[in-house]
Parts: sequence; structure tokens; C-alpha cells
Amino acid sequence: MSIINLSTFTITLVTLLVLAILVASRNIKSRQTSSFIFFDLSIFAYIACAFVSELPNTSFALVFTRAAASAAIFIPLAFLMFSASYAKIAITNVQNTIAWIAALILAVIGFTPYVVKTIERTAEGSVISGPGPLLWLTLVYFLIMFAISFTILFKYQKTAEKLVKQQIRVMITGITISVVINLVTQIVLPEFHISQYGVLVGTPALLILVAAVAYAIFWHRMFDIKAIAVRTFGYLTALFIVVSLFGVAAIKLSNVIFPHLTLSSLQQIYFITAAVVLAFLFFPLQKFTARFTDKLFQQDKYNPANLIEEAAKIISSEINLMKLSREIVDLINSRMKVNRTSIIVLDQKEIYYIGGYDIKYNLRDLKKYLDYLGEDLLVEDEIGAGNVKKILRSFQFSIFLPLKLQNEIIGYLAIGPKRNGSFFDNADIKGITMVANELTLAIQNSKAFSLIQNFNVSLQNKVNDATKELIAANEKLRDADVAKDDFISMASHQLTTPLAAIDGYVTMAAQGYYGEMNDKLKSKLNASVERINVMKSLINDLLNISRMSAGKFHLDMNLADLQGLITTEVDQHKDSAIEKKVLMDYHLPSAFIPKFTFDKIKMQQVISNFINNAIDYSPEGKINIYLKYENNIVTFKVVDNGIGVPKDQKEKLFTKFFRADNAKKIRPDGSGIGLYLSKRVIEDHGGKIIFESEPGVGSTFGFTLPIAKEPNT
Repeated sequence: MSIINLSTFTITLVTLLVLAILVASRNIKSRQTSSFIFFDLSIFAYIACAFVSELPNTSFALVFTRAAASAAIFIPLAFLMFSASYAKIAITNVQNTIAWIAALILAVIGFTPYVVKTIERTAEGSVISGPGPLLWLTLVYFLIMFAISFTILFKYQKTAEKLVKQQIRVMITGITISVVINLVTQIVLPEFHISQYGVLVGTPALLILVAAVAYAIFWHRMFDIKAIAVRTFGYLTALFIVVSLFGVAAIKLSNVIFPHLTLSSLQQIYFITAAVVLAFLFFPLQKFTARFTDKLFQQDKYNPANLIEEAAKIISSEINLMKLSREIVDLINSRMKVNRTSIIVLDQKEIYYIGGYDIKYNLRDLKKYLDYLGEDLLVEDEIGAGNVKKILRSFQFSIFLPLKLQNEIIGYLAIGPKRNGSFFDNADIKGITMVANELTLAIQNSKAFSLIQNFNVSLQNKVNDATKELIAANEKLRDADVAKDDFISMASHQLTTPLAAIDGYVTMAAQGYYGEMNDKLKSKLNASVERINVMKSLINDLLNISRMSAGKFHLDMNLADLQGLITTEVDQHKDSAIEKKVLMDYHLPSAFIPKFTFDKIKMQQVISNFINNAIDYSPEGKINIYLKYENNIVTFKVVDNGIGVPKDQKEKLFTKFFRADNAKKIRPDGSGIGLYLSKRVIEDHGGKIIFESEPGVGSTFGFTLPIAKEPNT
């Protein structure tokens, strides 16, 4: 056997065995893991049998060449199972039975002369097999099984994520090249009696298959066994160092102590002793080298669960976007031991904020590059040459992760390379993905909080401005109101004196003081006296309002008879009611009302106002006047069936200068201050206004007044 073939067999077998052990250590019960191990060991069995067939023994060579042909049958079967499990496709019992029966039949045939008829050894020691008549069945079987497997993987690749697509491409490429070369050199060419290339080309080609699978596992994290691989490497390194040291020492000592090549009993004892010493010293040296390799290869070791937990605490306790970004960036940098981390936040599809490592770039151009990178997770180590890789390297992004919320990108998380130069494994990616998911919601909440804060500030500024304007307007209104009250007070006082003189002269003339007059003139003078009385009442009302505004409105409380006062007012309004065709009924109280203290003049104005309004606003209607006394409370009500008060104007009815719209049409000359004064007078006496009204049905105006019996009355 040539040195090249020996090295090829050894490296291939050791690599396959180590891969099987590492993958099995992850989860041997997994369907994907077990099918991969089956595939790996099928190749191992084929190569092992081929290796033994190359040993210098003709009888063994024929048996193991046929054994290799049988073992090779299980390689496409195992790959089919792995492809189905990888693509998450279930193989039915019927399909599984057919595949196994076909493989077992061909495996049995492989042990017969129908596949490998004879063998012969070349001068270099290589074995050349003579093909049997059914060797072509093996070729057809391989082509069908691998075609089915590749079809499954190609279909799965269409909808798979980018990392899975890369794994599939690497595996398919490596396996295709290796299988095609072996089919040609081991099956096709022997049919044409060309067998020398099987060992020269076919066996080394198996390294391509092994390299492709190893690359998919380690660099594209098919089984995420980086941590185990590093530990294994440390263990093998320790074993290599110990064995090398003891081997060299043993050989050197043996050459010194035992110069002859033949082993004597003493030499055998020496090597046994050396082996014992090696056994005792191996574990201490292994621990030392393990610490060394851990420090060298696992500088970035951390617990992803702790990273996620710490990130969750930050996210749940911080709402401010700047503080949130700074704390998350510091956490990722310190735990994952990376050079830089950037959190890019978008708003309305434009860059809104950059937290962490500041990207020195024009924001508009930066946004174009971010859009070009797409919407998928990118790991720079796993991307082939191209513009995407160039962009990631130009920004020094090792991981680029869009932050999505309901299929909308609201930002990006970009992480730089690790400080020790190692690559990111599955644990890193899963951890940072979970952090990113939580961070996405936190950023959205933080943006909403910022918008609310800004809105509150803006709203507060607007409220402050509006308040200032209202205060200024209110000051102007207050000044205008004061000026108006001053004018009313001045005008009222100025009108009182001349009006009193006019009242005196007209009244005297109407009473015949200046001589006899005809009935027509007398009627006009009496009408003038009535209008003068109305004018005097209006002036008194205006004076009272000005006194209220000035805080000088006071009651002149004296002992008086309220029942007699009301009876007098009812009698004085009878003529007016008859004139306007209003039927007026007065319902006297069942109990006598004692005298008590009140302002007789102001109370007279209230009673007169209620009765007069009922007459004016109930043309050709009916009025009921009620007076009751019960439990030291007087109740006075005037109930009419007049026009009523519109519902939307009831609240304003007792305000200063307000008149309902329907009242203005009947009495355009009203002042709108009678009810306002009445309410104030009653409330100052400790009473309450009674008011009920229904448009078109009528109204009830009145008051309740508590009284206390006066002594000696």
C-alpha cells in the first residue's frame, strides 16, 4: 500500500469516526442525528473494508473488497434517510420497506462473484477488482437513491432560511463530486476493464465528501458542536502532547539503553513500565493542557441564558430609548466580548436614532445600504463573496439582524467581530435573536413613550399659551365688565333724580292737581305713570346689579308679613291679567304664616317678577298661584301653561342679561335681569329657587324659604 493511500485511508477514517462521536454527543435520539450517524458509519464501513482489502493478503483482499461493495449499498440509503429527516419529511412504512429490501438484496449480491468476480494485486501493492455481471445494478441503485435525496433537499431549499440553504449547497456539492468520482472509478470504468483509477482517484475523492460534511457541520453549524469540538481538540491535543513526549522519551531511552533492534525481556519490561508511567501522568497533564486550550480557544465563553435574562431585566425596567440602547449595547459587548454593537432605530422608514457604536456615515446613504442587506439574519462568516459581504465588512458587521414587528422593520441590531477573532455559533445566534425579539418590542414602546412625552410637552406649551391668551382676554373682559357696571351705576344714578321729578309732576297732573282735564288726557297721563313706574323698576334693577358687582348688595331685613305681601301683589296684577285674558287663581295656604324678618322691598320685586312673567308669557292662558306653609318652610309657586323655556337654554335662564329666544319674540323690550336678581335675593335669604319648564306646555317659577317664628308674634 502506498503512503498516499495509507494517509488517505487513515485521515478519512479518523475524521468520520470523530464526526460520528461529536454528533452523537448532541442528541443521539434525534431522527436527524441518528440518520446522519448511520450515513457517516456507512461510509466508514465502506472505507474500512476497502482499507483492509489493500493489506498484503490475497484471500483477505477478495473478501473485504466484496464487503466494501456490500457496505457501499447502505450509503445512499442512509443519505436518503438523513435528507428526509433534515427536510422534515416522513417516509411511509411502504417506502421504508422497499428501500431496505432493495438495499439488503444488493448487499447480499455484493458478497457474490456477480459484483466482484476476481481481484489482482499490482506491482505497487494496490488491489484491482474484476467486475461481475451485476455490477451495473449497483450503479443504477446509487443514481436512483441519490436523485431522490437531492430532489428532497432541493425542494426544501426553496423555502428554507439562508443558513439552511448554505448547508444544503455545501453537502450536495461535496457529496455529488465524491459520489460521481467513485461511481466512475469504482463501477463505470471497471465495466470497461479500467480499474487502476479506483485507488488512485476514487479513494482520495472520499476526502471531498468528508470535507464537505465537516464544513457544513462546523462553519454552518448543522449540529452546533463547536463547543464539543473544541473540547475534543483540547483532549486530542493533550493526548498528542503526552504520547509524543513519552514516545520520544521512550525511543531515545531505548536507543541508549537498548542499542539493538530486537526486544529483549528487559526492553519489554521497560516499555510496560513506560506505559504505566504514562497512565499515571496522563490525567494531570490532560487537565493542564485542557486549561490551556480552554483559555486559547474559549475566551468568548459565556452563558446565553444569562445574557437573555440580563437583557430582559434591562428591557423591563427602562423605557427611555437612549438609556435602553446604551445598557443593551454594553451588555452585548461585555458578555459576548465583541468590539462594537449598534442599535439602529427607524421611524417612518427613516433612520431615527443610532445607539451604541456610532456609524460615521451619511444617514441617507446608510439607509440605502441597510435596505440592500435585506430582511434576513446575516452572519458575515457564512456569506460567500459578493456585495453583501463587502458591505458587512465595510461597516465591520459580523452579525446583522433586522428588528421586525408584524413584518415591518423598525430597526436593526448590528454586532461587530469578537475580540479573539472566533466565529459565532448557534448559541450566540439563538441568544442574540431572543434578545432582539424582546428589544424590538421595547424599542416600539420606547418610541411611543417618547412620542407621548413630546406630545405632552407640546400640548403643555399650547395649553400654557392658550392659558395666557385666556387670562389676557379675561382681564380685558373683566375690565370691560367693570367699565360697563360703572357706566350702569352712573347712568342709573343720573337717571334717578330727573325721573323722580317727572314722576312727581305727571302723577300730580293725573290726579287733577293742576286743574280739570278731559278723559282722553287723563288716560294718557295714567299710561305715562305706568311707564314711569316700569322705568323706575328697571333703574332699581340696574342699581342692584351694579351693587352686586361692587359687593355692596345687602338685604334690609325687617319683620314683615309675607302672606299679606303676596296677597297684595296678586290683587295688583289682576287688572293686567284681565287685560291679557289670562285666568289667574290664587290658592291660599291652609296654615297661617307668621311674620318673620326679610327684605320686604326685594321680596316684593321677586314675587312681582314671577307673576308678571307668567301673565306676559301665557297669553289667553291660565295661572295658578300657590302658597304653602309646612315645617317652618314657605313654598311659593307660580304655575302657567305658557310658552315654556327651550331645553337647550334652561341652564342660562338665571344668568345676567339672558333671555330665551321665544321670550324675545313676545316681549322684545325685556332686560333679562329680573330672574337673575330674583335668584340672588332668594339665595341670600337662605332659600332655593323652584324652576320647571316644558316648551309649549308651561313653566313653574317660585321659591322655598325657611323661616323662624319671631318672639311675641
